[in-house]
Amino acid sequence: MTQIDFYILDDGYPHSRDLVVCRLCQKAFDNRHRVCILTENQPHRDQLDQLLWTFSQESFIPHSALEANPDPLTPVLLGWGDVATREADILINLRSAVPPVFSQFSRVIEIIAPDEALRAEGRRGPLREAGNAARPPPARRGAGAWLAPGDRERCVDRGARGGV
Repeated sequence: MTQIDFYILDDGYPHSRDLVVCRLCQKAFDNRHRVCILTENQPHRDQLDQLLWTFSQESFIPHSALEANPDPLTPVLLGWGDVATREADILINLRSAVPPVFSQFSRVIEIIAPDEALRAEGRRGPLREAGNAARPPPARRGAGAWLAPGDRERCVDRGARGGV
């Protein structure tokens, strides 16, 4: 069964979502997880590629585009559209729709911008119907907050506390 987690952002800053993705990738890398990020299009994938190189001066997150036939051990893989890999255990979905390959991952992360909050409810349906543990977003609780009740300590704003 795939665990589905939702993050919601309170601010409308255009790059907030991508910075949250970078922080999640850093935590996943630190915890030896492998991540596949799916974007809506190639320009967004390329933008994330650049941001992963520069977002932190204290760390480096090895990553590669899926189309480049990366080394199978690359911890973070970037794709767009429906291109995904079976080599990762976490999918960060930045697409507007649920990708058909979501069930091959042990965990799917949906990061929702403020203007997408209502659309997120629509994405939960197909995930839940497939028999997955979708954590519903009950309320907005701060920039980057974990949406499931009781998971406040796993908020991406909390630094090293909690898991990915």
